[in-house]
Amino acid sequence: MERQDWKVHWEDLRRLIGGLSNEEHLEDVQQKSVKIQNAEDLKRVWTECYAKKDADEWMLRLQIAGQSLLEKGNVEPVQTRDDDKSGASSNYKENEQKRTNDEPDEEHFTSSSLRPALASSENKQVEYFNIKLMLELLAKTKEAADVMKDQDVILLLGDNGVEKSKLVHFLTKSTLDQQAVDMIGRGSIENRVLMTKTRTEPSCMTAIPIDLQEMNLLVDMNSIVFCDIPLLDSNASGAEVDVANGVGVIRALQHCKSVRPVVVLSYAGLGDSLSGLKHLAHIIVEMIPSIESHLYTFTYVFTKLPEEQRQHVHSLMKSTWEDTSCKSEEKNFRAILADIARKKRRYVLAPDLLKDSPDDLLKILCDRDNCIQSPNEMFRLFISEDSKVAIQQQVHKHKEHAWLAFQTGDFELAKTKLDELVALNNNVALADVEQEYNDCVDRLTNEWNRKAENAKSIFNKRIASPHPIGKDDVLAYQQVVIELTSAHQLRCHLQAAICSESLTQNLHEQMNYLIHKLTDQMEGDYNDGNNDDDDDDDCARQVHLDKLAQVQACFPECRASYDKTVQRFKTRFIKFADETKECIKTNKFVELRKKLETLVKHLPLQHHLHSFVDIKNIVTDLENGLSIHLKKVASEGLAVLNKTTKQGPNNSEKSEPNGDEKNIEHYSYHHHHHHHQHALEKLDKHGFSILGEVVDILVSSWRAFDLPCVLVEVSKRTKEQLDSLLSGIDEYFERAEHKVVRMLERQQVQALDEVKDIVSVLNDLRKTQKVKEKTESRYLQTVEKVVEFARGLYKDIDIILSSFDTSSSN
Repeated sequence: MERQDWKVHWEDLRRLIGGLSNEEHLEDVQQKSVKIQNAEDLKRVWTECYAKKDADEWMLRLQIAGQSLLEKGNVEPVQTRDDDKSGASSNYKENEQKRTNDEPDEEHFTSSSLRPALASSENKQVEYFNIKLMLELLAKTKEAADVMKDQDVILLLGDNGVEKSKLVHFLTKSTLDQQAVDMIGRGSIENRVLMTKTRTEPSCMTAIPIDLQEMNLLVDMNSIVFCDIPLLDSNASGAEVDVANGVGVIRALQHCKSVRPVVVLSYAGLGDSLSGLKHLAHIIVEMIPSIESHLYTFTYVFTKLPEEQRQHVHSLMKSTWEDTSCKSEEKNFRAILADIARKKRRYVLAPDLLKDSPDDLLKILCDRDNCIQSPNEMFRLFISEDSKVAIQQQVHKHKEHAWLAFQTGDFELAKTKLDELVALNNNVALADVEQEYNDCVDRLTNEWNRKAENAKSIFNKRIASPHPIGKDDVLAYQQVVIELTSAHQLRCHLQAAICSESLTQNLHEQMNYLIHKLTDQMEGDYNDGNNDDDDDDDCARQVHLDKLAQVQACFPECRASYDKTVQRFKTRFIKFADETKECIKTNKFVELRKKLETLVKHLPLQHHLHSFVDIKNIVTDLENGLSIHLKKVASEGLAVLNKTTKQGPNNSEKSEPNGDEKNIEHYSYHHHHHHHQHALEKLDKHGFSILGEVVDILVSSWRAFDLPCVLVEVSKRTKEQLDSLLSGIDEYFERAEHKVVRMLERQQVQALDEVKDIVSVLNDLRKTQKVKEKTESRYLQTVEKVVEFARGLYKDIDIILSSFDTSSSN
């Protein structure tokens, strides 16, 4: 059981019943709930049947589901033995049962273990014409044709059962007895003059070459070939045999050197009114249309003719000729009757296979002058009308099967059907076959092209759309590519169909479109910075890269293009990051913000660039670099302010922060709590210049990253650095205020010039708007103190002036 090839059995069953549509399946007649849809189901059902029965043979009766017990096949095994090592591949086999029996003829499907057979039913659907079987039979006639080529041929015409095989053994002088005669046809009798035997199916022709030199006959021929062909009748032997013989036999005869027709007639099979001979005459006329002009080459040999009936052959033919109508359809039959009557007037060729010598009959048959010398001109291909109808019906069915197979993706089956149509057309050359084939090819081509164009149209729209593409969209396109690639074997028939490579080419074109778009966007991002359409561009960039990723995930051949595009992004991204770093060093904060925001907007692309570069880390490093840079700048400004403060005697161990590495927050705290212990020195020109530059840099950075800004953390840090410096300047103003007050209190008028210098420095520092805003309160307090001092001074002056004696003459 395990040695069986169930896939072969299943395919043979499908071909036997003409295929199954998607809606159809086989089922066991006794267990209708059991579906058989593939080879595994067939094996399972058969195994269950095998296990339940204790016998050497089984039968599994199947039907097509959804139909009224349309028995397309019975499955029954033959006897099996443990030592059976034969294979299980099935093939079609013509029933070899003699049609002389009254039993109905069946087409059999045999193998070493399974024998599905067509059940007789008025409603069953069978093959109208088994093209595969006909082609197999036709191929076998080719074997016989090779033996007959350029040879002198004795053409034996007659139905099965007229003892043509026995006649051949008789003519080749086989040593025969009654038992041997009875065995001929069921076995083989060795004979040294039988050069080779080329046998085909019993319903096809047999070519038997004979070496005449071994027989010591005084004839002109050294060898002849006996060609045994059966009765060419589609009703009796099947349309497949009819067509195979009607085509194969005639082609073989057309390539012979000469042909001697020998009509073998069985007395028992002549029938009423010689109906058997009448039917044979009809077939002969189909083979040789101009039969009347070639009747001289015909020889008539009777078998099973009783001795007492020999003298009546002439009268039988004559009386039948007289009773036959003179209508045109009976003309050829009458001509053959007349020819037999004339040739059998004196002598009837009816040899006794056990007693007579074959020499005389051989000499007659080997008379080259009475042979057809130009068989290629005399013999004509023919197909009976019944066979033509069967072919036309089967061709239409083949066309529908090819369409159904194409629709269901069974391209191998579709090709098989089309191949068979081509082979059939090449051999029978019927206009209807070629037309139906062309119609089928056109229909399949249109469906192929529609499917390809539809897939391209939908896919291209998804690619061009501003919206993301779904994985299902790419998989749908991939499915069509795979399907049409699988169907490439049909291209030998569908030559006008779009090749599957065009879908692949379209795929690459769409990939190039996306890459071109991304390249343009990348150059725009990194060259021009942000613009009003940035949000749309960012979205499009991500969508395009996502589409590339989706496509390459389903189509490995696109992976290289995707990786190359991502690598290009990485290279350009690194270069852009370096350019951004330069903006920090050159204090180009407006440009820096644009570049940082551009980099930040690339963060959604991280999953594409993860194997090349970490965008988040690069952005973080740039932000930290900016923070360090601003701290350094702020430290320089605070260092200048630091130098203007003298340390007092009570705080000798506390030094001012000096250098970029000092913490700004510590510096602010230190000055806030100890400013009263320090003396304020005048800010020199150099220090004032440095402090002004520092203020401008920090203000510029603050303005560049002022909210709203996507870089919230950067905005926060720049503000912190500016606020730290402004706090230091504010403290400087506070110390200046205290110094002015102390100077006015101690030195009074003598300090006015120095106070004026201090105020001048404060005014210069307040030229920057942010410094002015920050020190406004402290500055006004200083002004109030000076004004208060001036008022007191004026009051003292008034008192002094009023103390003078205004009455003095001086």
